[in-house]
Amino acid sequence: MQSFGIISLDNESEKNYIDGIAKFAHKYDFQIYRFTPDDIELENEKITGFKFNSKTSIWERKTFTIPTILYDRTFYRDEIEAKKYSRILNPLKASSKFHFLGYGLPNKLKMYEMLKHNERIRPYLPYSKQVNDAGFVIDYLSNHQKILLKPVFGSQGRGIFVIQKQGHLYDIQTVKSQSLIIKTFTEKRLNQWLQMLIANYPYLLQPYLSLKDEKEHPFDIRILLQKNETGKWSVRGKAIRVGQKNSILSNLAAGGIPKTFDSWFKKQTAEKKVFIQESINEIINTVPTLLETIFHPLFEIGIDIGVDQKGAVWILETNSKPGRNVFLTLQPEITETFFRAPLAYGKYIISSPKKGMVNDEQVLSN
Repeated sequence: MQSFGIISLDNESEKNYIDGIAKFAHKYDFQIYRFTPDDIELENEKITGFKFNSKTSIWERKTFTIPTILYDRTFYRDEIEAKKYSRILNPLKASSKFHFLGYGLPNKLKMYEMLKHNERIRPYLPYSKQVNDAGFVIDYLSNHQKILLKPVFGSQGRGIFVIQKQGHLYDIQTVKSQSLIIKTFTEKRLNQWLQMLIANYPYLLQPYLSLKDEKEHPFDIRILLQKNETGKWSVRGKAIRVGQKNSILSNLAAGGIPKTFDSWFKKQTAEKKVFIQESINEIINTVPTLLETIFHPLFEIGIDIGVDQKGAVWILETNSKPGRNVFLTLQPEITETFFRAPLAYGKYIISSPKKGMVNDEQVLSN
């Protein structure tokens, strides 16, 4: 029986998802474990974490050797945390003894800088630039009136700001606890606020895209791709996330609600349908292979796609550790598929280990 380990930052993270995987593990001849990076002893390749007892369905505290197959579900809140745990996980990723389902992706800015060189994908990428000083933002606003600031590290829409120039004043919008907050600053006050913001966290600037539906609700398309039991990329789901009216976010964590892709798509004009479908097909047929060519082997990708009010299609974000709640809410019958998918791909890696490894000379990142 092969060993399969799931890594998370705490032992309650994604509990239902990890418990579900564990309950199917024996069908794939896997003994399943879960643990945190802090539980790993690199020197003797031992871990004190939790072993799943398939007979009792209980996680038992045990000490065991590092599993052969590793599924990284760590979500870092900032660059400091990413660097801390990368020092633990990167030696494992570089070792031929262990096989990760996926080797992660770099931060949003590095992704943009690499993907923009691809001629097929470049038209779908919003201009992105790291904010190094407040003056750059203020100068950009003088020509573009409205911008988006998002943290280089982060997820679920946290720390995102929309800034709009209104004459000699500036409106700043953000979402906290599912509520839209608006503040108005003078240029001097905006300058001070921006300096404090970027002093604590790296941010990137993007032009504001009007990604709203016919009712003025923000929305986006979430597509989940995973490799199947033969190592081929497949689309597991497409869904729409619709935010609250006048909000700036569509994320479920910010109060958004899921809707089926088909219910939205059928409302589009025939001409728009053709353009959107062709664009989505090009994105999902290009991005996974491109990312693996530039970076490292992957198991799953979440791609967030925006369609602006002119019909243009944009890649908003690409995530190597996507969530599943939007799909499970709309299609609870696919729950078992999600539980089985990591295990099925893990079996494929064991039968073709070189398919799931990085080269020694590759630089590992998360």
